[in-house]
Amino acid sequence: MIGTKDGKKAADELAATVNPRRKEFEQRQQELDQLRAQLQDGKLDDEKKAALAGDIDIKAKRLERDTKAAQDELEGEEQKFADRFGPKLVAIVKKYAAEHGLIVVFDKSNDSSPVVYAGQEADITQAVIDAYDQAPPEAAPAASTANSPPKSKPAPKPAASSKPQ
Repeated sequence: MIGTKDGKKAADELAATVNPRRKEFEQRQQELDQLRAQLQDGKLDDEKKAALAGDIDIKAKRLERDTKAAQDELEGEEQKFADRFGPKLVAIVKKYAAEHGLIVVFDKSNDSSPVVYAGQEADITQAVIDAYDQAPPEAAPAASTANSPPKSKPAPKPAASSKPQ
């Protein structure tokens, strides 16, 4: 989905929101690292060490909480995108598969895909991206019915088995 025009636009919009927050979190992490270095420095008396350790603990917990909240928000935005554009993409993939006689299509962007190897000729990603980008906005094409015959060549017949006599 990310390769489509809609996907690129959504990724750019998300990056515009996420990147400033990411920088903020990186700065807060650097501040924590500096405070931890001061704590390990050995130049502070026990009272200042205890106060600094408490400050570090509070800031670390806030950063962890804020980072988790930001991650949850990001996942929510990604899910909204998938919910909005996913049905259109699925319809286009189904139509493409039916038109080209494909019986299975794998999501190669998913690292846990069971595909171990697939030749380049089996990769329909760009064709689907092009079809998606050419489809009218927000209008998913009707998927072909399951009973319609594929528009591809029939599979070759298996070779006759040769039994030794």
